[in-house]
Amino acid sequence: MQILHPNSKKLFIWNLVLIAAILYNCFSVPIEIVFRVQTLVPSSVITILNVVSDLVFCIDIVVRLRTGFILKGQLIDDPKLIRSRYFKFHFWIHFTSCLPIDLLLRFFLAPSLSSISGLFRLLRFLRLTDAFLIANSWEQSVDFNPLLIRMARLFIIIVIVQHWIACVWVEVDSISDPDFIITKSIENPLDQYLIAFYWSATTLTTVGYGDISATVSTDEGDLQIRSTPMLALTVCVMVIGVSLYAYVIGSVAAIVSNLNVSLSQFREKLDRVQSYMRARNIPLSLQRKVMDYYQYMWEYNKSTNPVSDELLGLPNSLRAQIDIHLHKKLVETVPIFQDAPAHFLEQILVKLEPKVYPPNSEVIREGEIGREMYFVESGELEAYSIKQNQVYGIMKAGSFFGEIALLNKTERTASVKTLTYCELLILGREDFETEMQYFPVFAESVRKTAASRLE
Repeated sequence: MQILHPNSKKLFIWNLVLIAAILYNCFSVPIEIVFRVQTLVPSSVITILNVVSDLVFCIDIVVRLRTGFILKGQLIDDPKLIRSRYFKFHFWIHFTSCLPIDLLLRFFLAPSLSSISGLFRLLRFLRLTDAFLIANSWEQSVDFNPLLIRMARLFIIIVIVQHWIACVWVEVDSISDPDFIITKSIENPLDQYLIAFYWSATTLTTVGYGDISATVSTDEGDLQIRSTPMLALTVCVMVIGVSLYAYVIGSVAAIVSNLNVSLSQFREKLDRVQSYMRARNIPLSLQRKVMDYYQYMWEYNKSTNPVSDELLGLPNSLRAQIDIHLHKKLVETVPIFQDAPAHFLEQILVKLEPKVYPPNSEVIREGEIGREMYFVESGELEAYSIKQNQVYGIMKAGSFFGEIALLNKTERTASVKTLTYCELLILGREDFETEMQYFPVFAESVRKTAASRLE
């Protein structure tokens, strides 16, 4: 068996199977202990499912021994290091959770003890730590939405806790309070469980719903104190309910705040800008233009900056890869760049400066000395000449202009203004000339192309 990468699809599928086995035991073991599941499901079916889940846990030990891990950003795939790390941290927990004590009691050693064999399956709960570790790894992975993982994990935790408490409640009631309604008049185990789950859910979510009182009415109409175990359990569940309620509210609030963290920062920025303009009596028409600009910037990249703040601290190599993915096709449409070396294009893409222009903004002016060229990512612009009193055309996404200014200090032969909000990429002459020094052959080719276009 080859060493698996911790982020491989094979390991992801296996983790899904493992989590399914863990959740099965979380739900089946309490039911098996409390209801003697053969009254609900044929014992042969339960035995088969138990054996299958145990096999999954056993196979998982082998899988973990052949799964690499990431240490300080590097993949460790040395089998010796993998075994050493596994035996140090997780092996003994996994080995203990796989002990088939319940099967030995049921089939070989003491068949009379089969009724309590389910208690030994509680060892399977040790695998819950693996479920949390897998969920944490998915939360940190780029393949999943971390907020969805958190919501799913929170929901599963709540349901499991309610299920466990419902099973404990049925067991305590059946052995300590024979006058209670479930054990007195309801014989169907499924109905017993549903009523118990209802009580568990209402008690945990509302901290005491009133279904369990400290006293119970007898047939003669007198009040009798309920059994101590049931009262103790109810008090414990109420205390757990307080903690669980606080945990749920805190978790949901954190998830919601993470969903809107960028929006909150955006609104704070708008409030500061509005306060600044009002304090200085900026005209309302100009204030409206400023606010419209920021609103567009939010819709453009969920920020008030042309460049996402999260990318500002990236090293050039990673930033170049992102820029290549975003802008390479656009830059390659320019004739002077069509035969450019790949490394040259990478360096040019890193130098591109994104900028957003509102409508009716003048980008370049006829007669000025050009120092930049522009690539149009979105929006519409109009090229025109005031001297010639002529409109040359409309430029849209994928267009470019001003490329002659990169090589020749000539005057602009036309003006360009925006008709809509426009997202442009700007390449300065200084940056272009700096990179051209390292590619003399390509530089000569570019000069010839630029000369022919200028003519």
